[in-house]
Amino acid sequence: REHAKAIQLLRKALSLGSGEYADDIYLEIALEYENMQRFDKAQEILQEAITKRPENEVLLYELAYVFDINDRSAESIEYYQQFLESHPFSFPAWYNLANAYQKIGQLDNALEGYDYCLAIQEDFTPAYYNKAHTLFKMERYQDAVQVFEETYAYEPPQAPVYCHIGECFEKLNQYDKALFYYRKSIQVDEYYADSYLGISITMDLMNKTIDAM
Repeated sequence: REHAKAIQLLRKALSLGSGEYADDIYLEIALEYENMQRFDKAQEILQEAITKRPENEVLLYELAYVFDINDRSAESIEYYQQFLESHPFSFPAWYNLANAYQKIGQLDNALEGYDYCLAIQEDFTPAYYNKAHTLFKMERYQDAVQVFEETYAYEPPQAPVYCHIGECFEKLNQYDKALFYYRKSIQVDEYYADSYLGISITMDLMNKTIDAM
């Protein structure tokens, strides 16, 4: 846990000409700064690295994490907007920008960002999930269901997906469908607690309070 010494050696490695390992070294330096709670320095080193390696997805995601944990959504938006001016086809940048918009409640802008991301990388399922969550926040529950279902083409549905679809139908007052998806969620993962809670809430809404208990 001698982070300062680790950073000193990693910087020396960079100065010696790290070639193909530069991305990993930059990331390691940033992580050491994060371990020291020096998120300002982590942000600085990641931005330096991205300037040299703009195609590196890991660096872009890690920078987004640093912005987020530091509650710097506005700065994150400004950074990724500028980055996309030079790299408009970077789907991780669109994704990170959309996430930042979602966090501050600019949901229309978030949707636009997720759509650009998926136009570039149509099988990037995290963008589908976050787009669906954004639609849910906008109370566009049927649209959210449709987006969740689009992920089926790229990976088998996991318990959280079925649970979220169940919640959408619960909000639409389609309780039978809500119960169907909550139960499908439990079939995938019998320990997924949110689905049991969803079943209880739905049963209560159906005036089946005894069954809900």
